[in-house]
Amino acid sequence: MKKSPIPMIVVLTVVIGVIAWFFVNHKPSNKTPDGAIKGSVACLRDDDIKGLLERVLTPDDYAKLKKDFESKPKMSASDKAQFNAALTQISADNAEDTIYQLIKPKLAEAQGGIAQIKSGIPSMIEGIVAMQGSTKDADKKTAQEMGTAIGKWIGDLKLDDEAKAKKAIGIVCSTVRKLKIKNADELDALTFDQALDKGGKALAGVKKVLDIYGLSLNDTLGSVKVGKPEISGETATVPVTSTMLGVTTTQSAKLKKTGDRWYVDIPK
Repeated sequence: MKKSPIPMIVVLTVVIGVIAWFFVNHKPSNKTPDGAIKGSVACLRDDDIKGLLERVLTPDDYAKLKKDFESKPKMSASDKAQFNAALTQISADNAEDTIYQLIKPKLAEAQGGIAQIKSGIPSMIEGIVAMQGSTKDADKKTAQEMGTAIGKWIGDLKLDDEAKAKKAIGIVCSTVRKLKIKNADELDALTFDQALDKGGKALAGVKKVLDIYGLSLNDTLGSVKVGKPEISGETATVPVTSTMLGVTTTQSAKLKKTGDRWYVDIPK
C-alpha cells in the first residue's frame, strides 16, 4: 500500500513557510544582511532555486552541494523502470482522469487521517524553532501561533473534493510535461544547473497546487517586511515580519558574514 502524500505536502508547506519568514520582494545582493534576506525571498517568489541557493549557502557550501550532486549514484534499473512507467502514465492521453480514478480511494483515506496530521503540527513548528537555537518566548509564541494556523488549514482541507483533486492532478501533469524529461536516462544525465532550473519549474507547480487548497506561498512572500539589522562583528540579527494563513508573525533571522557577503546562519 502506497503511503499518503499528505505528510510530505505538510512538511514542504511548513519548510517553505518558515523560509518565507526570512525574505522580501526583490533581488538585491547579499552584501548587507537585509539585502541577503530580500534577495532570497525574491528568488523564492520567482522560483529561482539557483539564485536562492547562492544567497543562503556560502561559496564553499554551494560548491560542496554541486560536487555531491555530480557524484551521486546513478538510478538502479528498477528505479528507472518505475520512473519511466510513471512518466508514461502522466504523458498519456486522458492522464488526468486515469490518475484521478487510481488515487480516488486514497484521497478518502487521506481525508480520514487529517486529524492525526493536524495534531502533530504544533510540535513540528516548535521543533523548527528549536533547530534555529532560539529560546525567546516571542519565538515560541510565534511557533504556537503558526502551528495553530497551519493546524486549522490542515483541518479545513477537503482532500476528497473531486473538482479540486482533478485540478491539482492537472497541474501536476502539466508541470511534469514542462520539465521535458523523456525518460530516466535523461533525468540521470541532468547537470547541476539543469536540475536547479527544473527544480524551479517543479516549485512553481507545487505553489499552484497549494493555491487550490487555500495556501498562497507567493502571498506570504509578498507580505514580508524586513527590519533594521543589528550587526555585531561577523554576525547579524534581522527582524522579519510576514503574514501566512492570516497570521502575522515576526521572526529573528540570524546571519553570518563570509568574505564580503552575508548568509543565513543554517544550523549544521
